[in-house]
Amino acid sequence: MRIAECGFYTPRSAFSYPYQAIIFDLLSALLNSWKLWNEIAGSDEIGLRWRKRYIQLTYAAGRYRPYEGIIGEAAAAEGIPEDRAARLIQSWAKLEPWPETEEVLDRLQQQAALAVVTNCAEELAGIALEKTRIHFTEVVTAERAGFYKPHPQAYCLALEELGVEPARARSDAGGSCFRLPQCPLRCFFDFPDIYRPDPCGGKMCF
Repeated sequence: MRIAECGFYTPRSAFSYPYQAIIFDLLSALLNSWKLWNEIAGSDEIGLRWRKRYIQLTYAAGRYRPYEGIIGEAAAAEGIPEDRAARLIQSWAKLEPWPETEEVLDRLQQQAALAVVTNCAEELAGIALEKTRIHFTEVVTAERAGFYKPHPQAYCLALEELGVEPARARSDAGGSCFRLPQCPLRCFFDFPDIYRPDPCGGKMCF
């Protein structure tokens, strides 16, 4: 979800709910990482297949294992040359934010604490975060949490560090929507269906 495409950010609806914190996905909500994946893959079609497979693998992983390895596994599973995974990591600094990211975040941070929960490894998350030009109150990576999203540990760690109750926070991201009983955030996901891989078959969705 591009952050400007969610109705929550329109003047009429902005902050009509008492949220103390907004937790963002990094690679889809704030950055146009799809563009880089497609460029490295060689086409939009191949890039989308690679990215969807990568998302399926991270969602199914549970406990953290090396992020770079999952990117490579996804490439191999889609018949993509193995050197493309290394090229993607080497090109990470070329990630670009959506055009409206800085403006929207600058406005939102005047109203609520902003945080990021990402499946990135620590080092790669740091590189990507610099592209937003925004200081986030908390950043939780899968590597630090010990689990990949959508495991609740990543979200619960963010809430704990923010000092915010789940009912006073919301999560905005770019994949399938999950409500986790252990960590019941209000989640809003607005990507078109083509960008909504759902390896759990909707069982966790609401």
